[in-house]
Amino acid sequence: MEDPRKLRELACWYREFAERAGNPAIWEARLRTARDLEREADRLEKMAAQERVRSRNRAVEQDGRSISDRPSGACCSGTESPTPQRNQGVHHEV
Repeated sequence: MEDPRKLRELACWYREFAERAGNPAIWEARLRTARDLEREADRLEKMAAQERVRSRNRAVEQDGRSISDRPSGACCSGTESPTPQRNQGVHHEV
């Protein structure tokens, strides 16, 4: 099972089910199972968070390379000048 939410739901069920156990050994086994499920959910969430960070870092690295690969003075699309050119000789009515 790869969904941490489902694992937590199952852990909750085991805890509730443990309360109904008449035998202390069964009660303890169900609580242990619930703890194991919670730990697995934590592990999966941690792995997912680490993967999101790695993905963001890769995206930033790629963006950094694409920006540094552009000719100097080029912006965004690579065709614009870093300083806007004024329309010389053209007057607009306001």
